[in-house]
Amino acid sequence: MKTIEFPAADSTLLHVEEGNVVARGEVGRTAGTLSLPDDVEPTITEVDGQTRLHLSRLLAISLPTGVTLQIEGRPRDVVLRNLSAAQVQQCSGDLVASDLETLHVSEAVSGDVALRKITHTAQVQVTRGDLAASHIANLQAAEVRGSVSISQVQRLHLGQIGGDLAVTGAGEADIQRVGGDASFSSVRDRLSLLKVGGDLAVNSPGQTVTAGQVAGDAALRGPLAAGGMYGITASGTVALRVSGGARLTVACRGDVISGADIALTQDAQGRFQGRIEGAEPLAELTIDAGGDVLINSSSRGQRRQHAHVEKEIKQAMQEVKRELRRTAATISEEARRARRSVEVELNGADVRENLGASVRDMVRDLLDSLDPQARSAPRPAPPRPAPPAARPASSPTRPAPPQQEVSMILDMLANGAITAEEAAALIDALRN
Repeated sequence: MKTIEFPAADSTLLHVEEGNVVARGEVGRTAGTLSLPDDVEPTITEVDGQTRLHLSRLLAISLPTGVTLQIEGRPRDVVLRNLSAAQVQQCSGDLVASDLETLHVSEAVSGDVALRKITHTAQVQVTRGDLAASHIANLQAAEVRGSVSISQVQRLHLGQIGGDLAVTGAGEADIQRVGGDASFSSVRDRLSLLKVGGDLAVNSPGQTVTAGQVAGDAALRGPLAAGGMYGITASGTVALRVSGGARLTVACRGDVISGADIALTQDAQGRFQGRIEGAEPLAELTIDAGGDVLINSSSRGQRRQHAHVEKEIKQAMQEVKRELRRTAATISEEARRARRSVEVELNGADVRENLGASVRDMVRDLLDSLDPQARSAPRPAPPRPAPPAARPASSPTRPAPPQQEVSMILDMLANGAITAEEAAALIDALRN
């Protein structure tokens, strides 16, 4: 392995024919550094104020934090950290990015994508695997063929999603199509969905909820905003457990079952009109269901029917969570595989520490988004990394995983939320 230093302009173009790319920004650095296999000779030029690097394979590149990095060619796995901006043409493996201002992927990522702490905009055209993202100001993804887990995103725009979707904490969300189940919690302003292929669950809704076509059952729970607009069209049963004043308009092919304090009348078109008492201005709540509609029902018989619907929706959402936990484990495993491949050639302790910490943080955030109760527990500060030590001849003993995250995983295992195999995968990801 060899290192080559080069003058890094504000914009740097990196063309890599194959292999992994590990790129990171370093505060205080004034020049760039390439870490390369001994048999690779890079071509370094400067054109119109842009530094251009062409090479067949790369181990790692370090840049000043303010540099915009553009990656072309066909790299396998790509890991980006602590950069001002990054543009990636395509990626034949997985993409992991954290602590960036902006990220733009113009073509396809063949594997999984994990994004964390992007302060402005992240755009990904096509993800053929799963997508996990947290703490992003503006996230745009045109197509994700797997499942999606989102946590703490201010603005969210998703096109086509082939699998399930779970969103926890968002300012506004605009979703075109979800092939599986969809779960939303604490979307503060506007939630818009054109089509959901499975069940829909919305908890703690914001000012506006619009769900155009839900193929399965739907549930809406939590306080309604004064003057808010809420509309759900579902082929199955719709269960409402809401508070706050609202005018109701309900059309259904089944029965309407409501609490004793809700008076409903039926108009000439067969629609039910009613009102949930509360402060003005009242919210508008419109439901069109292919099955029954349950509105704050409370009698014993109504509870039994409501419990049946709740059980079905709960089972569907548990399956969403299981799938997303598998997604987290998969992304961690793929990122770890990329890190191992780099370490074999680079043999650098600092790279191992940075990548390992990044992946562990992503797994912790994913666990937090899947288990909201865990977020209330304080997270201990990460230990300061020890100075690099000489590598022993034999393989080093793997460190023990953080105890708090292990306890969280074991609790979910005891509650039946995850399987033993999924628990083992998550603990192994934290250990590495």
